[in-house]
Amino acid sequence: MICARTGILIPALSLVAAMVAAPCCAQWEGDREQKLPLQNQSDTLNCPVIACEGASIDLRLVPVDGVVLPYRWRYLDADFRGSLPSGLEYSISDDSQGNVLRIFGTIGSGTSRDQWYKCINRQNQSPVVRDRSEPTPLDAQVYLGFWIDEAPLAVEPGSLPPVTVGKRYSATVAASGGHGGYSWGQATGLPGGLSSYDIGNGVLMIEGEADPRYARTAPYEFTVTVSDSEREGFREGYFGYKLKDSEVFSLSVPPVPLAISVADFEPLNAGVELDEPVKLSVSGGAPEYDLAVSGLPAGLEVRNLDQTTWEIYGTPSLTSGSYDPYVITVDVSDGAFEQQLSSMIFSLRVNGAAIKYTTRSFPAAILQSKYEAWVDVEGGLQPLTMAITGLPDGLDLFEDINTARWVIRGVVTDAALAGPHVVAVTVTDSSDPVQEEVMKYALIVIDPDDGPPPPFITTAFLHGADEGSEYAAVTLDAVGGIAPYDWSESSGLPQGLALTNDGADWIISGSPVVGSAGDYAVQLIVRDADNQTDSVILLLTVAGSSGDDSGDLGGDTAGGNLRELAVQAGCSMNRESPPVPVWLLVVALAAAFGAVRGAAHVNEEKV
Repeated sequence: MICARTGILIPALSLVAAMVAAPCCAQWEGDREQKLPLQNQSDTLNCPVIACEGASIDLRLVPVDGVVLPYRWRYLDADFRGSLPSGLEYSISDDSQGNVLRIFGTIGSGTSRDQWYKCINRQNQSPVVRDRSEPTPLDAQVYLGFWIDEAPLAVEPGSLPPVTVGKRYSATVAASGGHGGYSWGQATGLPGGLSSYDIGNGVLMIEGEADPRYARTAPYEFTVTVSDSEREGFREGYFGYKLKDSEVFSLSVPPVPLAISVADFEPLNAGVELDEPVKLSVSGGAPEYDLAVSGLPAGLEVRNLDQTTWEIYGTPSLTSGSYDPYVITVDVSDGAFEQQLSSMIFSLRVNGAAIKYTTRSFPAAILQSKYEAWVDVEGGLQPLTMAITGLPDGLDLFEDINTARWVIRGVVTDAALAGPHVVAVTVTDSSDPVQEEVMKYALIVIDPDDGPPPPFITTAFLHGADEGSEYAAVTLDAVGGIAPYDWSESSGLPQGLALTNDGADWIISGSPVVGSAGDYAVQLIVRDADNQTDSVILLLTVAGSSGDDSGDLGGDTAGGNLRELAVQAGCSMNRESPPVPVWLLVVALAAAFGAVRGAAHVNEEKV
C-alpha cells in the first residue's frame, strides 16, 4: 500500500493502523487489521507513520502464521518506550489471535522535528515478534518510525464585524500551526470595495470601503486560503510539500435604508412662480437613484440638482388653486445590485390666484330708476365672499345664484343722495392664509330734475405693464356731462403707450419701450361737449423685463387711483404696490382737490 502523505510504497504486510488524526494530518491508509506474517527467515517490515502534533494514535501490530503460540515480543524495554514521540505509550495485549503490540495516545505539542523518531532500544534493535517453534522459531522484525509535523496548519475561525456602508472597514484573519512562513492567497467572494492583503506574521488584512451597490440583506460568504512554507523530508523529494488550509467567513454588509425627505415649504399660490423650489432629498441606499413624482399641480415640474437632490419648481397654473391639498407621491429606487425601493406621500396646498377685479367702473344710478351693476372678479380660491360699503340707500349687493356672480341692484329714491359716492368692495377667498382685496369705485347718483351733471371719470385703476410687452388695452369710462367725451388732454403715460380714439371709445394701448420701467402718475382728463371737465390721477407701474412684477391682465395690481379721498374717484391696489414718491402724492392730492366741484353732492367720505 502507499502512504497518503509521503507517497512511499509500504510493504503490503506491515501493520494495522487505526489512527485518528487532526485535519490536514496525513493518515495511514489500509485495512483495520493488517497481519505480521511470521517466517522461518526473519523479514524486516518498514512501518513509517506520519502524524501531527495533537493527533490521536491507535496503532495495532498483530502477528499471524505462527505455529506454536503464544507469540513473544522482544526488545520492548524502557529504551523503546523512550524512543516514542511524547504522548504515545505501548502495551502488549492478548486477543484471539495472540499477542498484539499496541501503540496509542495523543501526540504532545512540541514534538515536531525535521527528522524521524526511530522506535528502537538502546542497542539500536527494533521490535521482533516470534512464535515458540523449536528449534528455529518463526519471526518478523518491524522498523517502526514516526514523522511528526507541527500542529495542523489552520485558518483561525471566528466572526468578523459587519461592514458599515460609507465608512472605512478593516478586520483581520489569522493562521496558526504549520511550519510558519505563511503565504496567503487573495480572498475570494469579498463585496466590491474590499480587498485582502498579507501583513505578515500569519495575518491577513481585510480592508477598504464597501461599494454601497454591494450592500444586501444576506451576508457574503468569502474564502481565504493560507499555505505553509516548503520543507525537506527524510528523503529528498519524498516529503517536499506545502500544507494549505481554507476557511469560509461570513461578512455582513447591511444596506442603509433608502429614505426620502421634503424640506419645509410655504403654501403655493396659483399663477405665482415659486420663490423657493420645494427640495426633495434622498439618503441611504446606493447611487444612482431614480426618482419620480406624481400628483403635482399643473405648471409644476421636477428637476435633478445633484446625485441626491431634486426640486419641484415652476408656476402653478391659474386654475390649480384647490381647497383640498394635492397628494404628492414620491417614488425612488436606488442603484444597488439588491435594489431598494422607497415611497413617501406629502400634501401640497395651492392657494388661489391673486384676486383681480375685472369690473373697472360702475354705471351712474338714475334717481327713482332701477339700478343694476355687476361686480366681477377673477382668481382667488373658491368659495369667495364679497362685502360692500358706501352704497347709497336703496342699493344693495346680491349674489346671483344662476351665474355665481355678484350684482348691485335696487332703486335710489332720496334726492339728497344725488352726487358721487365712494363704494368699497372687499373680496375674501378660502386660501390659507386668506386673500383679501379691496377696490374702491366711484358711483354717481343723477337726479334727472337737476339736468345733466358734469362729467365724472369712473375708471378706477390702470393695471400694470411690462416693458417690451403688449399692454392689455384699457377703455376709459366716464358718466354725466354731455357726450361725446374728449380725453386728449390726458398726460403722463410711459413711452410706448398712447391714448387713442377708435371712433367709439378712448383706449390706452401699446407696448412700453425697454428701459421704461418705473411708476407713472397718469393724469386722465375728460372734457364733455359742454366744455365741462373732470380729472383724476391714476398710478401705472411698468415692470422691468427682469423684474419680479409683471403686468396683470384683469386686475389692479400695479396701478391705483390717487384721488381716493376726493369724492369724485376711488381707487385700490390688489396687492402691495411700489412706494409712491411724496411729490407724486402731493400732485395727486392737489389734482384731487382741484377736481371737486361745488355743485357736486358728496357723502360722508368726501374730503
